[in-house]
Amino acid sequence: GPTIPTEPTTPTEPTTPTVTELPAFKLQDGETVQQMMTRIMANVTYTPGYLSNGQPITEDNIKALLAEIETSMPEGTPWDEDDRFNYSGKLGYGGACNSWGYAVSDYLFGKEAPLTKHQNFDQLKVGDVVWMKNSATNYSHVFVITSLTNPYWGPDAFSACDGNRSGKVSWDSDGRFSTFDKPEIASGTYIYSRY
Repeated sequence: GPTIPTEPTTPTEPTTPTVTELPAFKLQDGETVQQMMTRIMANVTYTPGYLSNGQPITEDNIKALLAEIETSMPEGTPWDEDDRFNYSGKLGYGGACNSWGYAVSDYLFGKEAPLTKHQNFDQLKVGDVVWMKNSATNYSHVFVITSLTNPYWGPDAFSACDGNRSGKVSWDSDGRFSTFDKPEIASGTYIYSRY
């Protein structure tokens, strides 16, 4: 018999997520970073192009979400190297400054957000995590970009936040883009971007 063609299916539009208020990026009494992130992300659904709170991924929206993190984990909040501060997320496993950067990234973008690891320092964006390594001194530190300008140093510098600056959270970290031009920095430093 003749074949009856099937009706073409109409592609469904991707759904825009509902904008929700995320639980505060804050350790509860006795909670580890891992437990905090498991609790926070339990009800977060990753949607491409959107932050974990349902807002579109824009620099302004990332900065607004970073400001919320700063409110709940202000300058000087203890964040150090004991086991309580270890975290395993999309960027990997680490403690202290690593766990800060990895947890902030997952909080901003959602644990399932894609990850690009690169060394294109001219493509640095707000919300990117930087693992800076100096091969000459063996110094290594992880931080999150909060602005591509700096109020003190101007457009040739960036601003960042980090964990474990003397065992505490810091929101006034900064650096010059020219630092990435140094061979001892450029060779081992990586940017982890989620968008």
